[in-house]
Amino acid sequence: MVGGEGRLEKIGWGGRCFVSGHDGDPLVDRQLAVARTMEREGVKVKVGFEEGGFHGIEVFDPCKTSALLLHSKQFIYSPI
Repeated sequence: MVGGEGRLEKIGWGGRCFVSGHDGDPLVDRQLAVARTMEREGVKVKVGFEEGGFHGIEVFDPCKTSALLLHSKQFIYSPI
């Protein structure tokens, strides 16, 4: 989020990115801001935020783990 215009080009963006999270995560606002910034810079962003949960819930909840893996798989194989 720091660095001025063209900052994403400097670090090699140019493709696409999947950003996921949960509304109970204290970092959710920053995650959304990063996704919006990448979109403005021309990166194709797939956003997957869900209700309920917290930062790192996928480590503790097998259902959330399965959901994240499914979303990740769909992203990887999608043409976006």
